[in-house]
Amino acid sequence: MKKTILGVALLLAACGQNSPGITRPPLPPGGNPPALLGAYWHRKVFKDGPVGAPGVDQVEVRGMMYRPRQFTAGLQLDLQENDMALLDPGPYQGLDILVTRKHGTYRKYTTPYFTFLSLNRKARVGVIWYGDPAHRPGWLEGWTQGANVKAQMPVPWGDGGVPTFWKNFPAGDHWLGSVEDRAVEVYDVLLAEAGGKASTAPPVPAGLEVPQPNTACPAWVHNQYMVRGFDGRMYPTWHPQIDPVYWCYFGHEHGSDPRQLPALRKRIDDGSIKLAFGYAARKANLDEPHSGYKVFAYDDRQGHAWLVAFHFGPSDRWRLCTRLYEYNLWVLSTQSGKILSEQHFLIDTGAAINPSVDPETNYRPPDCPGNYDLPFDQGFMGQRRIPLISYSGTEGWVPTYVQTLGIVVADPVQEVMAYVIDNPQFRCSPERDAQRRYTCNQMVRSPSDYDWGENRWFTVPGGDVNDGFEINAAIALAQGEFYTDALGKTRRRPTDPDAVRQYLEPGLHLKHVSSERWIPYDPWWVEYKPVPLGMVNFDTHNLEHALSTPN
Repeated sequence: MKKTILGVALLLAACGQNSPGITRPPLPPGGNPPALLGAYWHRKVFKDGPVGAPGVDQVEVRGMMYRPRQFTAGLQLDLQENDMALLDPGPYQGLDILVTRKHGTYRKYTTPYFTFLSLNRKARVGVIWYGDPAHRPGWLEGWTQGANVKAQMPVPWGDGGVPTFWKNFPAGDHWLGSVEDRAVEVYDVLLAEAGGKASTAPPVPAGLEVPQPNTACPAWVHNQYMVRGFDGRMYPTWHPQIDPVYWCYFGHEHGSDPRQLPALRKRIDDGSIKLAFGYAARKANLDEPHSGYKVFAYDDRQGHAWLVAFHFGPSDRWRLCTRLYEYNLWVLSTQSGKILSEQHFLIDTGAAINPSVDPETNYRPPDCPGNYDLPFDQGFMGQRRIPLISYSGTEGWVPTYVQTLGIVVADPVQEVMAYVIDNPQFRCSPERDAQRRYTCNQMVRSPSDYDWGENRWFTVPGGDVNDGFEINAAIALAQGEFYTDALGKTRRRPTDPDAVRQYLEPGLHLKHVSSERWIPYDPWWVEYKPVPLGMVNFDTHNLEHALSTPN
C-alpha cells in the first residue's frame, strides 16, 4: 500500500518522525521543482485508536491553506472563525505559511499526531505559538525559539509579539503534535528552504501567463497533464486538485492518484497502463465533460490492485438524461505487478431515479421524457439515483456491466460494484408535471453546509463466496489482447476506427468479495479504505475551497 499510517506509528517518537508506509507522489510534468509543502491535514480524532485506522479518525483540511511566499503584513490567519491578521512578520517576510484551522475543540487535543506535513525537500519549519513560550507542550522541546511576530488578536499575546519555534526537517512525511490546551489558538506553520531562506517563485516558459498561487491555474498548466493512448492520440489524464509547482487551483478533481499503489505506479511509469480520459468515448464520438472523470485506486487485500476510471460526475444537469459513460478497469497482481485484466467501454447506467419519494419513481425531464418509462427494478438495468434538493442523503450509481468483457453479471442487479456520493453538491428541483411526475427541471446547488467537494465511496457485494465482483475470461469475447467496439460487445480489428483495446489474461478467474464500504481517507492521494457499514466518517475533500462549479 501507498501511505496507510499503521498503528505501529504510535510507537515512534512524537514529532518530526516520518510516517511509515507512505510513498512519495511523482514530480509534476515540466521538470520544475514543486513547492516546499506537498500535502497537509489535521487529524480529526473520533475515538482512541491507531492513527489513520478506518472508522477511527478522519482527515480535516477545511479552514487550512498553504500560501507559498505570502507571509506578509495583512495576511489572514484564521479563515473561518475569528478576525485574526498578521501585523508584522518580523524577519520572516516572504516565507511560506500553512494557515491552520483555529477550531476551539482542536486546542484541547492531546496527541503527538495532529498536523500532518508532507515535505517535498528538506526545510526549516517554524511554529507560531499563540501562547506563553514557557508553557508549550513537550513535543516542542528541542525546537529553537526564534523572533516574535505580531498578530491582531483579542488576547495579550498578539500586538506585543507572538513567539516562534524552529526546527530542521528532512524531506518526507511528518507529524506535529497538538496544542494540549496550552495556547489560545492552534499554531500556524512557517516553512523556509534549508538554511532559512524564503522559497523562490518557479520559472514560467517564455510567453505564457504566470500562474499566481492560491488562484485559478492558466490553461497551459492544466494542459501539461496528458498521456498518449494506445491509438497514438494524446488524452487528458489524472492530476491533483492543486498544481504542486505553482500551487494554483484547477477547479476540479479526479479522485485517486493512480500511482499510489506500487503495482500501478510501475505499470504507469513503463507505459503499460495508459490512463487516458476519453479513449473509449472518442471511439463512439462522445465528448464527455472533462471534470467528470473520477479515479478509484485501491488494494482489495485479496492479492489485487484495482484501478477504475469512471466518468462519474454528479455536478450538473448533464447526468440527468445521459445513460452511457466511459468506464476503464485494470486489475493487477500485487505480488508480481502483472496486468491481469484491462477493459475500456461505455457503461450503461440506465434510468435517472428519484430516491427521495416512496415509492421510488423515475424522473420525467422535458429533455428526455423517455427516462420515465425505463425499468429500474428488473433485469440488469443500471440506475442513477439523484435525490431532490429538499432531501439530504446520497446519490448512487449502479452501472450495467457487460459479460462480453468477462465481467460476471449477477442477479439481482444489486450484486455489482456500485458508486455513491455523500450529499451531492447538486440535486433535483421538486417540480412536477400535470400528471404529478417529477421532472427535475433544474439542478439546484446544495446548501453551503455540504460545500466540501464530492465524497465518493463504493461498495463491493459480498457476505459470502457466492457474492462479489467477478471477472471470468472464459465468458468474454476473447482472451489475451483483443479489440471491441466502444460498448465492449462486438469484436473489432485493431485497425478499425472504432476499435478499443481490451485484455484478459488467458484462463483468468478472480473475484473480489467485500461486505464493507470503501471510503476515501485523504484529499491528496484519495486512498480508499474499507470500513464497516455505519462507520463512514470523512470530511471535506475540497482543498482550500479550490473546486468550482461543477467539480
